Amino acid sequence: MTRTRLRQRLLGALITSTFALGVGVAGSATAQASSGPSTKPAAHTSSTPTFRTVSPGDASWRIPVAKRILRVPSHSRVYGYHLGHRVVVFKRHHHLPGTPMIGARTWHQLKLRQAQLRVLAERSAIVRVARAHLGDPYVYGAAGPHAFDCSGFVQFVYRQAVGRTLPRVGYAQYAVAKPEKRSAAQVGDLVAFYSGGSIYHVAIYAGHGTIYHAPHTGTVVQRAPIYSGNVRFARLLPRV
Repeated sequence: MTRTRLRQRLLGALITSTFALGVGVAGSATAQASSGPSTKPAAHTSSTPTFRTVSPGDASWRIPVAKRILRVPSHSRVYGYHLGHRVVVFKRHHHLPGTPMIGARTWHQLKLRQAQLRVLAERSAIVRVARAHLGDPYVYGAAGPHAFDCSGFVQFVYRQAVGRTLPRVGYAQYAVAKPEKRSAAQVGDLVAFYSGGSIYHVAIYAGHGTIYHAPHTGTVVQRAPIYSGNVRFARLLPRV
């Protein structure tokens, strides 16, 4: 046995005892072994591929991924104590058994969390780009990088922040978005102003009833309160 493998086993045993894992496992295994042959196939003999549970002390490609999701400051592929603590808290929050083992259900929840973090990062990037252009002048027909009209500003921000290319005009931008209730609007969503059923202005939701937008000739890109009740909200990114 190599020294590396021996250290992994010792670390696994230490962490497992810390979290009081494995109680009764040996006993149940002995009972199964002494129960004699059975005509019924074991449940795990299904043809469905099984998920390899990751336990403290194990080394796996999943470990660095889990650490990034749970914000554990380490790039090691070995499952250590700090990750185990974060996993236990995460699982309890998602109503899963409070052990440090990462099984299929835990991994599924971790991947969902990873997707949520990605969307949150994209929404933060939208705000960051929009803020960077506060004060740039409104110019009809302009779409950046130093002057904008309303739809040109929205198009520019989304392309720079998340790499998404939107249509050039406001009504077309709203058409490719998914309508959302105002009460459910999130930062980075599209806000469309309408009159007589037609959309005449678009902006980016900044939260707390405010928007980032390029208003009209003679003004600059700014953050301002939503000034009309005739607005529609729509999202171009998943909800989180």
